[in-house]
Amino acid sequence: MDAATITVTKSDNGELATIIVGETLTIENCGEFKQALSNALDISSQVVLDAKQLRQVDITSLQLICSACRVASSKGSLLAFENDIPVCIESLRTIIGANRSCPCTREELCKMTGGI
Repeated sequence: MDAATITVTKSDNGELATIIVGETLTIENCGEFKQALSNALDISSQVVLDAKQLRQVDITSLQLICSACRVASSKGSLLAFENDIPVCIESLRTIIGANRSCPCTREELCKMTGGI
């Protein structure tokens, strides 16, 4: 898989969409990532981010993830990482100070992003 590849797969019944990201989620591919998130939330009630290959993320992608959390919540859908929050996201949160408090009004949203 290319470092910036983003792939969306859908279960046979359409209830689950998985977004598989490559090693990089940055401003260069945020348009594609935003479209993938939007499409997945439109077609499925459960969206999983498979980010096990993710090694580099920037604030733009972090904001897209947070926004997608809010959209999912408002639709009664679920958005979650397939595994633990990737280390690069945890590191970025620490660097920008986003791990200090949760601006979200819904606690379940902060569980997704760890308080972004």
